[in-house]
Formats: sequence, C-alpha cells, structure tokens
Amino acid sequence: MNIVRSVLAVIAGYIVFWLCVLVAFWAMFILTKTFPFIDSALVILPLIVIFASLAGYVTALIGRKAELLHTVILGTAFLVYAVYWVISNTNILFLITGVLQFIGAIAGGYLRKKLNSPKLS
Repeated sequence: MNIVRSVLAVIAGYIVFWLCVLVAFWAMFILTKTFPFIDSALVILPLIVIFASLAGYVTALIGRKAELLHTVILGTAFLVYAVYWVISNTNILFLITGVLQFIGAIAGGYLRKKLNSPKLS
C-alpha cells in the first residue's frame, strides 16, 4: 500500500503542476489574446516555481512519510521531461524551467515538512 501511495503522490503532484500551468496559460491567453511563451518569460518563470512548489507540497502531503524523497522524485520527473525537450527541440529555456521546477518541488516538500514538524518550545 505504501508503494501505491507513493506513486499516487508523485502522479498527483505532476497533475497539480500541469493543471496550474494550463489554467495560467489559458488566463494569459484570454487576457492578452496571444499565446504566452518566450515574450512573457519574466511572468512565466516565477509562476513555474510557484506551481512546482504547490505540486511538491501536494506530493509531500499525499506521500506523508519521506516527504522530501517524494518531492525529489517529482523534481526528477520534471528534470527528465525538461531534458527530453532540450534534446528534441534544442532550446535551453526548457532546461532552465526544468531546474526551476526541481527547485520549486523541493521547496514545496520542505515547506510541508516544516509545517508538519512538531514545534519545539
């Protein structure tokens, strides 16, 4: 059961990330009437970190034990996907976003761990 929960935690985090990206791109498209991409990188890159942090938090929340391990696996999945896109499209921006996703996922898991840890007084 623990393995199933771990796999579901990572999948749920991945889905949360992509749903956030989908909603954000849809909203940007509605507001600007153009498809956001490289021109709006200064808006997109911070959003990627925020969404990856949310995904890492959800992954750690569902995974319960070994929260950081689950978020490292999620971050690694982000990096693998980014490397695939760099190889197929030769655009270094994908690698930058993959690294930001990795950092964001770890930050989200770390936040969950800190919020969940018992307070010392």
